[in-house]
Amino acid sequence: KNGSFAPNFFFVAVFLHQTQNHSFMKRFFTLIAAAMTFMVSGWSQNTVVDIVVNSEDHTLLELAVIEADLAGTLSGPGPFTLFAPTDAAITALVTELGISADDLLALPNLADILTYHAVADSVVSGDLMEGATATTIFGADLTFSLMGGAMVNDANIGPADIIADNGVVHVIDAVLLTFGCTDENACNYDALALVDDGSC
Repeated sequence: KNGSFAPNFFFVAVFLHQTQNHSFMKRFFTLIAAAMTFMVSGWSQNTVVDIVVNSEDHTLLELAVIEADLAGTLSGPGPFTLFAPTDAAITALVTELGISADDLLALPNLADILTYHAVADSVVSGDLMEGATATTIFGADLTFSLMGGAMVNDANIGPADIIADNGVVHVIDAVLLTFGCTDENACNYDALALVDDGSC
């Protein structure tokens, strides 16, 4: 009996050792697979900024977002809703103002103009109601209309509901602006006015 115990114990010990090694290796490779999945999902993330960057119709908006140092913010976890004016919309604005695209990018309140196009929430077209409003990151409200098609302020929305990992993008055909007195020394100064309307 004493002679048979040692070999049996040896084989049991080897079996347990191999089983434990197998369990360890299984857990190890599971962790590796999970890490690779996480890394790949991170690399393939599609943010609202990525949608703008990959759009042929938003070259000027891309330049503006980069110039205003907002790419990092809008690439964050969100959620964000971005109303994205096309190149044609921005070109129409600079023509109306009598300035160049470079002048627009050099505006001291460029970041304010851009954040007036962004809401710190996910707002899809199905959420819109006639007369509804949404407060932008800038602080001023946007107003929605559904009469004759979806609109935000005076801009037409479409295409809508371009879904990103951190929100949604709606293409619009005009730049969104607020108007009022921008003179801080005036009695009717409006801190949420992006463009002076001559009322100071």
